Amino acid sequence: MNLTREARAMLFVMLAAFVAYFTAVWGDFVYDDLHSVRDNSAIRSLSNLPLFFHDLSSFSSLDVRMYRPVLLASFAFDFALSGMSPWAFKLGNIAIHACCAALLYSLARRLRAQHAAALFVALLFAVHPLASEAVNMISSRSDQLMVFGLLMGMRCHMAAMAGSRWGLVGTAVAACIACGSKETGVILPVCLLILEGLRAQRRGWDLKALSLRLLPASLIVVSYLGIRRALLGVATASLPSMQGGTDVLTGAGRDLSTQLCTMAMALPKLIGQVHVPLGINLDPYVPYSDDWLSPAVMAGFVLIAGLSYFGLCAPRRRPAVFLGTCLAWGTALPWVILPLNLPVCEHRFYGPLAGLCLVWAAILPRRILRPRLGQSLAVGLLLVFATLSSLRSTDYWDRQVLWRKTLAAHPDSVRGYCGLALAMHEEARLIGIAGDRATFDAMVEEAAGYLERAISIHPGHIPAQRNLAEFNLMLGPEKGRPFLAVSIASDLVERVPDNPFYRLLLSRALAMAGQRESDPQLYAEAEAAALACLEIAEPKGLVYRTAATARALSGDLAAAIALLDTSVERGLNHKSVLLHRADLLLQAERYPEALRDMRMVQSRDPFDPQLQQLMQRLRSAAPR
Repeated sequence: MNLTREARAMLFVMLAAFVAYFTAVWGDFVYDDLHSVRDNSAIRSLSNLPLFFHDLSSFSSLDVRMYRPVLLASFAFDFALSGMSPWAFKLGNIAIHACCAALLYSLARRLRAQHAAALFVALLFAVHPLASEAVNMISSRSDQLMVFGLLMGMRCHMAAMAGSRWGLVGTAVAACIACGSKETGVILPVCLLILEGLRAQRRGWDLKALSLRLLPASLIVVSYLGIRRALLGVATASLPSMQGGTDVLTGAGRDLSTQLCTMAMALPKLIGQVHVPLGINLDPYVPYSDDWLSPAVMAGFVLIAGLSYFGLCAPRRRPAVFLGTCLAWGTALPWVILPLNLPVCEHRFYGPLAGLCLVWAAILPRRILRPRLGQSLAVGLLLVFATLSSLRSTDYWDRQVLWRKTLAAHPDSVRGYCGLALAMHEEARLIGIAGDRATFDAMVEEAAGYLERAISIHPGHIPAQRNLAEFNLMLGPEKGRPFLAVSIASDLVERVPDNPFYRLLLSRALAMAGQRESDPQLYAEAEAAALACLEIAEPKGLVYRTAATARALSGDLAAAIALLDTSVERGLNHKSVLLHRADLLLQAERYPEALRDMRMVQSRDPFDPQLQQLMQRLRSAAPR
């Protein structure tokens, strides 16, 4: 089979991406991967594919609501391939990255970049260490798929402008991928309009043909925004107030003035790392400022404005530079303007990195890559970048190593301490399952110490507070600090009164405090805190189970069983409710009723481990 030079180049670029990032396949689930992938039961069946398009709760195992159906569908296909083994998800990320790099080369060539320059820059993108987080962190696939959709959409649109019948179909599919993966994908029609403008500078405007070519992608974007508004209550996002922020470390507490000044100092560093990828960190140090007259802020604004002017000043003579600048700004602008809890994340720079590479494909002097010395330097640079990317991917093999390196570079990283604490907890959990309770307690206590360090740096960090309370509950009433958990949970309920999970956390903490003090009043408060969830959210079996636990700890098994009876009567008869009731019925020596519940669970899941344990207890305790 004879391949064209462009096809051979694209395959070579894809191969380079696999070589540079193949060490990623041995990586583990990291940070947001835990709740959005590993613990997300929704992605474990392809039958849930329709669910992803209307049920926001399918996005995560936590109370995180986002509308990214294409992303979830890709996770479901990976799970169907290998189960919950990280390698398939990581391999999927590498494949998407390789496709993005190949599309970048093809797009640069269509925008009149020289073959050698387009190939070199596409290879640079394929092996660049600044793409490491987007490739290694499975949850960051949203950025990859979004950029893939944008590049594919632009490339297909150029084919449609050249007369291809399938170009519009490809553009429509690309719009679905871009929007269904991340909200930023809605900029695709703007990118297509820019391509039309670049073409019109040479051939003039044909408004009818232009409208027909833009129609498919535009309809998909408008439909996406309408669905998003219906599900989330907002089509895009609301801008923060210009001034008045009180807590710069949280997105909700950072005003627009602080956000823009902070970005003016952060963006030049990211642009520098495109050219010299040193100091890349999972949680880079970000200085905050709201002083527009600060020398660092002013210098940042001047640099960014100068580079933007250079990129936008000559669209006819340098179309790739113009489009690359627009792509970089289009994919960066949402997180530049909108205050997020983490103002700078490497994976968010994936789109701007692609845009800047497109710029370099056009401005790279032709003579540099022609002599042998220039080619040797180019190959050497690619090898260095590929080696750095490969080595950095090995950090993702062990979550504790990854977070310790993050803290070594940024000792006050709240994200680093929280990540390390969760990684230690994961290891402790496995040790606890193996039966080594002493080691489990020691590791959980150490992890709790890291969370306390995170809270000392950022007292209002909700995930750190929530996990610190959870870790103290894991240690039990003797070794844990139940009243600290009560204090934390009470504060969370006060700050977010409509979150039922914080009320359940408070209930569990009060119940453990009751165990510590043998105080009936604490048990009563624990039951009330759990049942209060029924006033603010849909009734769930977990609410009745938590309330029943508090009542059972107080010694009133009959009342505890009655609470679970109410749950079942209301149709909340999940197997966890039935198993909990069977456990309490065994303690109350009501063996026939316990056997009834166990048989109901057995008909649904005969191999459930808790069911097997209860069956063994029944055989040992029931009269013969």
